[in-house]
Amino acid sequence: MSAALRFVVHSGWGILLHSEQMRFNQRLTDNVGVYSRLIESKLDSGQSAWGLFHARDAVRESGKKWNFAQLLSNHRYCKSSDPRGMVYALQGVARKARRPFDTQPKLLDIDYRISVQQLYTRTAKELLRAWGDLGFLAQREQQSRTRIVGLPSWVPDYSVELMPKPLYKRGPNCNWCASGAIKWRQDDRDLEDRLLEVQGMSVGAVEATAADPTRLGEEDLHMF
Repeated sequence: MSAALRFVVHSGWGILLHSEQMRFNQRLTDNVGVYSRLIESKLDSGQSAWGLFHARDAVRESGKKWNFAQLLSNHRYCKSSDPRGMVYALQGVARKARRPFDTQPKLLDIDYRISVQQLYTRTAKELLRAWGDLGFLAQREQQSRTRIVGLPSWVPDYSVELMPKPLYKRGPNCNWCASGAIKWRQDDRDLEDRLLEVQGMSVGAVEATAADPTRLGEEDLHMF
């Protein structure tokens, strides 16, 4: 039991126990021996080791590498001594023949002379252009978790964990598309431009907002 609890804590699963992300995994129970060394170890690796195991097994089973966007999204738990390594290392193991590299070949350039801010901004903008999908803005972590100083507000800090979880990671029933078939008209600004040009429409006005539940005191709680 203690080993199982330690694994839950080290893997970060503890924060998911209340959500739809936790499901019974028959494959894991049938192959527990594969993970026995990880469970027995005392390595405080967080979810990074679990993510790497999952990526490796997926490649073995399908014979296909993950695309770059998937790797970036699923390995935000990993650490790198140089924050630029978070992007460059995953480029090396990503699928090269498809998006985003087929339409954004500059993503393959490795240049440690540019700053972390420049690299993360270019990467975010090229992913947006490759898919034409503003859903990538959900990759931006909570501002309080951002570690790299000087990033534009829409650019993710790929060196930190993605929290809170975006809707598409909270289960199959959480993918909403309020814009319907309307597509983003991509901007043609320079890749390192800190501004991102988007479009929108006015659908109404916010008249009131609810209090932040994490900052409520006892005096704010009322019985119904």
